[in-house]
Amino acid sequence: MNLANTKSNTVITGTSSGDSIQNSSNAVNVTINGLAGDDTLKNWGADVSISAGKGNDTVYNQGDNVTIDGGAGKDSMTNWGSFVTINGGADADSLINAGDNVTIFGVQNVLDAVENEDVLAIEG
Repeated sequence: MNLANTKSNTVITGTSSGDSIQNSSNAVNVTINGLAGDDTLKNWGADVSISAGKGNDTVYNQGDNVTIDGGAGKDSMTNWGSFVTINGGADADSLINAGDNVTIFGVQNVLDAVENEDVLAIEG
């Protein structure tokens, strides 16, 4: 499934195969559920919850106040948002972070790409 969302207050649920879901910057208060499959999930909106689900997923985030759960699989995540919580889930995940005030759980490989004063809390 290929989907580009522009509506706020929306729940988006993928399929059991690989999905490509994009959430625009004007779409806030959105929940994205990738389900199974190797998904590509891109978010620019604020106040968003992303659950990638099972599979080797790719998650890009530029929104603030976002929660990301990678789920099972070897996920690759990139974050530019601030006030973000990231849980890599099961398996070996990787993260490039350029956001401020980010809490990270269960991600094995983290590259912090921010040069200014950022706050990272890496657990697990």
